[in-house]
Amino acid sequence: MLRELAAFGTIYRAEAHHDLIGHMLTFSHALVTLEELGYPALFRRGLLPLYKLVHVLRASRDLQPGEPIRLSSPVDREPLALARPSSSLPTESAFWDRERSGDEWDFGHAFKFPYSFYHHAARAGGADAAAFDRFKRIIGT
Repeated sequence: MLRELAAFGTIYRAEAHHDLIGHMLTFSHALVTLEELGYPALFRRGLLPLYKLVHVLRASRDLQPGEPIRLSSPVDREPLALARPSSSLPTESAFWDRERSGDEWDFGHAFKFPYSFYHHAARAGGADAAAFDRFKRIIGT
């Protein structure tokens, strides 16, 4: 999943884009957790829906800023804004002090996306710079 995340050239701040990319991490993380907990049949059962999500998202990996896109979202409106990267990571106090102070938890994504990303990174023995760069874009405000 970290390679899939790292492959995105452009990430838009939109439910139909950065949210789905983040949920690619949480969905795959949930399946990995089921496998780790001893439920391989449930893990395998969830793979096809995950593969479908990844397949759909791959169609948007090579978007160029300003390139016309076909938008299918009940909440997003064009023009879409590029996702601004977070200036810090959730492992740094600045992330919570500056970017997530108050009640700005992004519907729980401020917790869910990092938890899944760091679990994938730990299982993979780390994440490369491109994965961290894209991760900062899906957790940015």
